[in-house]
Amino acid sequence: MAQTIQQTFDSTEYTFADITVRVGGVDITKIQKVAYKVSQKKDAIYGKGVNPIAVQRGQKTYDGSIDLLQSEFESLISMSPNHDLLSLHFDITVTYGNAERGDTLITDVLQGCEFTEAQHSLGNDETYMKVSLPIVFLNLISMK
Repeated sequence: MAQTIQQTFDSTEYTFADITVRVGGVDITKIQKVAYKVSQKKDAIYGKGVNPIAVQRGQKTYDGSIDLLQSEFESLISMSPNHDLLSLHFDITVTYGNAERGDTLITDVLQGCEFTEAQHSLGNDETYMKVSLPIVFLNLISMK
């Protein structure tokens, strides 16, 4: 007998204005972008025949990036021990939704984050500097 799975459907779509990002417990207001993903190594296992008979799962990896305005980047550096941003170890919390509107809040916690590099970029046609900070992290906890 097949088991029926009941799901609740919520058609709420969030905009960038609806997110709050905290790095090490500090609200980041001059953020331009946040991106993160979880990947897992998977291999098809073959036996007799041409089709796989199973999928073997391996290690998970967690990475992403945040893009900040240069002044926010400088604030992070000033809070870093020895002004070394790459030595920081922190959590990033991303909350989607606006409680004042009655949105269901969704919170993702990126645990054990570290920046892997800091790239400055400014072109002659740009009016501000954006800094891209790639991250690696240890686990993703999602809460509703």
